[in-house]
Amino acid sequence: MTNPDIRRKRLRQWIDAKHGGNISAFAESIGRKQPQISDVLSGTKSFGEKLARRIEDRAQMPKRYLDGPDVYDQLTALYHGIQLTRSGALLGAEWEKLPIDKRAEFENKIHAEVAKHIREQRRGPDDEPPPPAKPQ
Repeated sequence: MTNPDIRRKRLRQWIDAKHGGNISAFAESIGRKQPQISDVLSGTKSFGEKLARRIEDRAQMPKRYLDGPDVYDQLTALYHGIQLTRSGALLGAEWEKLPIDKRAEFENKIHAEVAKHIREQRRGPDDEPPPPAKPQ
């Protein structure tokens, strides 16, 4: 089977599972017209990489889902029983190799950056930062 054939098969499975086989409902859900999707499924219209990624994005499919389970499974991995991207699982494994004091140091930096981001979001771009707190 070629990539376009695999994509057609996977797209048909998705439409059957998520939209009861209704091509029109699926097409509407991703902002396309039914004939466009029918042409892709029938092979009248090509089903290349760019279109596959666009459909996956609009249908909120997992990344590279349409390329088949082999490709999709290669991009994900379990880390302590949680499905992550392969790079996320590798990052978690490397994290665990760090000494506890380094992990704490990095966690404090991350918490500070997240808190800063939240303050900036609440404040808005035109607001002045609050004055520094006076020591008591």
